Amino acid sequence: MATDYKNIKSRINLRSIREQRGDKTHFIYELIQNADDSKSKRLELHLCEKELLVWNDGCKFREEDVHRISSIGFSDKGLTQIGNFGTGFKAVYNYTDRPEVYSGDERFCLPDPTSISKTLADLASLSLVEGIDEVPPKIAKLVEEGKTVFRLPFKENLRPEDLTLLKSQLRELLKKRPLLFLPHLETIQWHDICDGQTGTYCRYLYDEKIQSANQVELRASMDGEYQESEKFLVFSKKIQPRRDIIEELLQVEYDEERRKCIQETAEKRQPIEVAFKLQDGRITAVNNCVLFAYLPTEKETHLRFFIQARYQTNPARNDIEKTDQNPWNRWLVQETANFLPEVLEQLKSGGWLKPAFFNVLPLREDSIPAEFAPITEGLQKAMQKGAFVPTQSGGYSKAENVFYPDTTRLRKLVKSSGMHSDSSLLHPYIRKDAKESERCFDVMAKAGVKEVKANDLLRWLEKQSLDWFKNRTDKWLRFLYVYFNRKWSEFEWKRIKKLPLVRLENGQHTCMLENGQHTCMNDGLVFFPPDTDEDREEIKPFLKDLPILKATLLEGDEHNNIEAFLKSVEVRVLHPEDMIREWVIPQYSQTDKPSKKENLLHVHYLFKVWDKLSGYEHKNLREEIGKTPILRAYNGVQPETYDFVAPCDAYLPKAYTGDDNLETYFSVYDGEVWFVDDAYLEADSNRKEWLQFLKGLEVKDTPQVIEVEVVGSYEECEKRGITRQRSTRPFEDGAFKDVHYSGHFDGAIADFEFAGLSEVFCSN
Repeated sequence: MATDYKNIKSRINLRSIREQRGDKTHFIYELIQNADDSKSKRLELHLCEKELLVWNDGCKFREEDVHRISSIGFSDKGLTQIGNFGTGFKAVYNYTDRPEVYSGDERFCLPDPTSISKTLADLASLSLVEGIDEVPPKIAKLVEEGKTVFRLPFKENLRPEDLTLLKSQLRELLKKRPLLFLPHLETIQWHDICDGQTGTYCRYLYDEKIQSANQVELRASMDGEYQESEKFLVFSKKIQPRRDIIEELLQVEYDEERRKCIQETAEKRQPIEVAFKLQDGRITAVNNCVLFAYLPTEKETHLRFFIQARYQTNPARNDIEKTDQNPWNRWLVQETANFLPEVLEQLKSGGWLKPAFFNVLPLREDSIPAEFAPITEGLQKAMQKGAFVPTQSGGYSKAENVFYPDTTRLRKLVKSSGMHSDSSLLHPYIRKDAKESERCFDVMAKAGVKEVKANDLLRWLEKQSLDWFKNRTDKWLRFLYVYFNRKWSEFEWKRIKKLPLVRLENGQHTCMLENGQHTCMNDGLVFFPPDTDEDREEIKPFLKDLPILKATLLEGDEHNNIEAFLKSVEVRVLHPEDMIREWVIPQYSQTDKPSKKENLLHVHYLFKVWDKLSGYEHKNLREEIGKTPILRAYNGVQPETYDFVAPCDAYLPKAYTGDDNLETYFSVYDGEVWFVDDAYLEADSNRKEWLQFLKGLEVKDTPQVIEVEVVGSYEECEKRGITRQRSTRPFEDGAFKDVHYSGHFDGAIADFEFAGLSEVFCSN
């Protein structure tokens, strides 16, 4: 039985109606919401030249529904039910003066109250409902099929641009995603009878779930042909309103009916939902991300994913009431923030928490409106407290236990060195130097993932043993050299030089500075491998002992960077003067002298490179060699006795001079006289070359002239046959000075004689 329309006393809020005149097509969303409230599965809109017909297959109108739709600007629905004709349906009056409703036994129209109220001082007793006697055949058929029909005959003075706007709104429904969060409505279809076009929007719910999440697909087609679709992962939860929130709402509400609605709402669990967009099997960010209060509002959240709850909206329902003024909305936002850690756990369990997912999470710098700040803060806290950070091993860990190297090269070094386990390294996809993951990296950094820098690697390497370095591959060392070829402070360079980073040809490692922690060979002295065959041949006998850098460390495309680093730690090019001064000579100042075999190699090396030391710039080095006990020699008095002597203290035997004059001369000498060992000669054919080389070393081929100090007066010296009045003595710096004597001088004067000469005279 139809309602007695004459006895309905409509409650009308004209101010609310006038506020909505600008939101001309909003009534479409009210019709969508009403269809869902009535548990309809399908909604159709037929746009004709003079009218819009809308029907759904939901529950039929009841008398209380007639009362609700006739009370414009008021509602006796629940606190947050937004499918409320009283607040949104009034926008229909932008297009029609008399919207009609046909549902079951109900047939009525709702004249525009603003058109009849000019003559009425009091609208309290106005009935806005008028019964309809005759039903058009087409509508009657739809009603018989169980449909609820809304007929909106257009105003006679409707502007063409308003009709164009309505057509545009129908065509862009998918972009607004009105079906995303509705629990019942699955299909919206529109027909533009004038243009002969049809559009369909459908929502498909997949059976596969991730705990409380549904997979939802929204599809659009035009004239039966598929156009586009979107998929979403929707997480839902129902929460009981807090008593203090209800009390706070009641304190500012005096209308009895509204207070009743608030109290009824307190007994109902409220849904909150979070939806992530799916694309190509992964979660992606949403642009133009508006807030949903079941239907989309125009409130931009900048969250990059959708959130939905029964927020209290403004009359236009394009925005929500500010959370600092509305405790209900503030509570819903906070509860959504509290729900997000659960969502992350479910995403992780379902395999959706992949590295690229973190591009979706909002950052504070994303211009997030203040009312949604709890969402951003809640996500950040969740990332800090929960094990949500993807690691290189494929698992997840807490942010405080995860590290990320600052470059790809450092990541490889850290991984290969064992500095951190795979389970503690940030997933390699997430890098700050990669555009596609830059945002993910920012999310991780704000969550508290720690950065590993070059200095951290250096600090870790300082704790490793010498054997650890020996176990690294040549490839790893080359990689490290390239990474370490960067700007360091002087203090840092000293630390690097104390590491046994340099591998020698003999497999040993060396530090470039003394270091008490490591036992390194030849600390501070390493040479690059020779460049030429000649140079390589010269040092070939010493490769096992000489601190020569392993040649394979210089291989590869990054040779220049490797060489630059090694030069920075003072690995040097091997010049003969360096070889002699820093490798050969020091061995003869030690207590343990080289063996005969080693000495032969050393002297033969000097023989090969002696011509390279002929320049004036090598004068000091030649003199240093001449004073170093580097030649193996035998005692002329006791030929079986050998020792190392300085070249300037040795004589050339017959093996080099071709005669035995010196041996004969010193045969009666009772002091020490040393002859160079003839083992240096390889064959008689190069005897002359060795003679010249040894003479160049200041080895003597004539008896040494020695200075004799004579004490007495000038006259006594004359009697002894010492007639020279001038002697030449060297300064310490090598220059010479004249010493004059007079007949009145008493004291020491100098004389010179040949070594062994007195013994020769005595023997004769």
